[in-house]
Amino acid sequence: MIDVHEVSVNHIKLFLIAVGMLLLSIYFSATEIRYLVSGEDREVAVIDTYEFVRKNRYSESVRKGVRFILPDVDQGSQMVALEFANSWMLPADGKLWVTWIPRSSPVKVRLRGEQEFAWLLIPLGAFAFMGIKIRKIWREACADADGEHRSRQRARRA
Repeated sequence: MIDVHEVSVNHIKLFLIAVGMLLLSIYFSATEIRYLVSGEDREVAVIDTYEFVRKNRYSESVRKGVRFILPDVDQGSQMVALEFANSWMLPADGKLWVTWIPRSSPVKVRLRGEQEFAWLLIPLGAFAFMGIKIRKIWREACADADGEHRSRQRARRA
């Protein structure tokens, strides 16, 4: 026999995990919305390219980096670096189009056209998941309350 209390605890755990995912995705989707709403495009000249090894717990990979000066930032010009996969090739003219967010500290920059729409969809999925879990928890609570109410009525009749 399945314990109703145990099922409710599992629903609550899943609900809390969904809330955590929602909060994390809201942060990343807010950054994505800032790029879409207030991002500015600039053409920049690459000053320096370099290779480096990125190590993580299980592997290491060779990456490329580029440095350039982003003109007309709020504090004047600023040196910025971006990382790419080792297979990435610098354009022949040595210039890149980047999108940056004005008045952000530190300056947020990415290649023009890079968009992370998944971060905008994750909160919607988390809201849907949480809505389903809230409905299940509510139905269980109502069923428990209804069962207690009916058992009290039977006790009075007897």
